Amino acid sequence: MVTIAIEGVDYVGKSSIADFLARNHNFTAIKVPQKEFMPETKAYVKARRSTEVLQSFIFYSAANAYTSLYVSDYLKSNPNSNIVLDRFTNSNYISHIVADEIYNGGKNVKVIESLFERDRKNLFTPDMTVFLYADQEARKLRMLLRGSDKESSLNTAFDEQSQRKLMQFVRRLKESTAKVMEIDTSHSSVEETGSKIVKAIGISLYAQ
Repeated sequence: MVTIAIEGVDYVGKSSIADFLARNHNFTAIKVPQKEFMPETKAYVKARRSTEVLQSFIFYSAANAYTSLYVSDYLKSNPNSNIVLDRFTNSNYISHIVADEIYNGGKNVKVIESLFERDRKNLFTPDMTVFLYADQEARKLRMLLRGSDKESSLNTAFDEQSQRKLMQFVRRLKESTAKVMEIDTSHSSVEETGSKIVKAIGISLYAQ
């Protein structure tokens, strides 16, 4: 049994990699927040995120808590299962820190940091967290291929700032005992990235 969380900003390949692991390596893929978790509230929160960042963070933290309980219960019933989470606590934390700095001058940062540390102590901990990055051109191309209308200078700036802060955060994580992996997906196929993760799992978790 192995559990992985895939983290990163939009269009770095999180969902594609989770789907690849599910199709080819016997993983159960779980997208966070799960579709069962208050879909109407999610739509409301996303529409107001730029003005109510703290409330948005609290909603997504609740979604992570829901997923944490779901995964724990699932593993009790299916102890030999492999699970990959498409986004989890770290992406939620970084994106809301950046949003608060952009929209609110950082007035809620200390509260968000405190809530995040609470979640880190109390929620399910994956065996490995994989942070995906991609350069701006690669993310724009993937966005266009998906037919998204998200492109704007503000969102580009937001994603760039989020990715930089995520890299800084990962450097701190590596100083702890956390099992962390970083992959630049800018010029890698889904198969290449997925294979790197599978190889790393074998080395870090099973070859001891």
